[in-house]
Amino acid sequence: IGAFSKDVQRASKSIQKLADHLRNFSRGIAEKHERLDLHTAISDALFITQNKVRTVGIVPESNVPSGRFFTLGCPNHLEQVFVNLISNACDAMNDCEKRELKVAVSEVDYDNSEYVRCDITDSGVGIPEDMVGDIFQSFFTTKKKGEGTGLGLSISRGIVRDHKGEITVSSVPGEGTTFSVYLAKAPDPEASPA
Repeated sequence: IGAFSKDVQRASKSIQKLADHLRNFSRGIAEKHERLDLHTAISDALFITQNKVRTVGIVPESNVPSGRFFTLGCPNHLEQVFVNLISNACDAMNDCEKRELKVAVSEVDYDNSEYVRCDITDSGVGIPEDMVGDIFQSFFTTKKKGEGTGLGLSISRGIVRDHKGEITVSSVPGEGTTFSVYLAKAPDPEASPA
């Protein structure tokens, strides 16, 4: 009962966040960027997508410790990016025998600055080489008709770029795909005065 109660509380918080986001959007209120632990954003995204992940029969691997990787951003928006990437990874593995989903975060030097990079890697069908350059275009999709709008990756790239970051993809047809989200590393909070 304890675990079920925690899941209900977490789901309730997710619904509240979504309601707050929709309310702000409808009123034209820009959502504030804050110091954000990527562990929280990714854990929440995995929680939101857990039914889809279970349906595909995947046990996600995640090496994202709490309290280590921080960026400045809007929690709702970045969570949306990770939900979309995890959901797409599940779709890519629907018809595959091997089904692995890995989430990893590391600190990297990108564009001559300190960034955190989040890799979402699947063992799915991969993206044909001639389509890789188009996947971030609005309404472009590799999914079957009626299974996708072709807006998820376009919106995700827009969100990441609004955060002064970038999203890239590398894929090998028949072996899998990695989407890498680059976000500026948040400066360490100033030490509180003694």
